Amino acid sequence: MRDRPIGIFDSGMGGLTVVKEVFKLLPQEDITYFADTAHLPYGERELSEVKGFALNIMQYLIKEKVKLIIMGCNVSSAIAIGEARKRFEVPVIGLIEAGVEEALAKTKGNRLGLIATSGTIKSKAYQKKIKEANPEAKVFVRACPLFVPLIEEGKVNTKETIDAAKKYLKPLITADIDTLILGCTHYPFLERIIQSILGKKVKIVDPARGTVIKAKKIMMSKQLLKTTGSAPRYRFIVSGESKKFKRLGSKFLGRPLRRVEQVRLIER
Repeated sequence: MRDRPIGIFDSGMGGLTVVKEVFKLLPQEDITYFADTAHLPYGERELSEVKGFALNIMQYLIKEKVKLIIMGCNVSSAIAIGEARKRFEVPVIGLIEAGVEEALAKTKGNRLGLIATSGTIKSKAYQKKIKEANPEAKVFVRACPLFVPLIEEGKVNTKETIDAAKKYLKPLITADIDTLILGCTHYPFLERIIQSILGKKVKIVDPARGTVIKAKKIMMSKQLLKTTGSAPRYRFIVSGESKKFKRLGSKFLGRPLRRVEQVRLIER
């Protein structure tokens, strides 16, 4: 069990921000990453549909013998984690808790901003968790539907992306937030742009790091950390076209993806 891979999934490139944190914090671990590019983007779909996709992918990852699953997708974390923990025996970790904990630790004035896909905002998962932990906190939300398609096309530093960011962030600047949660794993690819627009006084929270720290603690407590000294092995799997994922994934991770498999899952 110890020497099985960690399973991570997302609708596309976004979960690679979680993979990068695993590289840093758990460099010895093997990874199986599934990008559901056939159904990209998740954030604008019906929540029930996304839940079905997420559970189907996790079932596949378990068949591929992963020892733990990190839901590298905020909307999946928001709507499917409860069902996943009931259904599957391996530990399943989402992004919401770590993001909320870090944001509340960083805020000085209890004025939090959240940018996310429409689905994540509609689920109210972040808003509920924040209010449960700190009833005095005020949460200002903003859906950013263009970000995921732009990132998936590799348009990270274009005028189109910068203009969209300025438009999305303007109401949060007006609201005088002091902390911003990146409520989609794609958004850290735009962190420099977002920080430059908001200014240095606003703290930015990427839930990926805190989530991987949680995963490490769970693996330590359950004796799941890899013990062999073999080099880590990485599998990248997509449900849609593989060439673009291979090219952009290599760029985003800063290392070549030598092989990307294509697997079509049977929808249940």
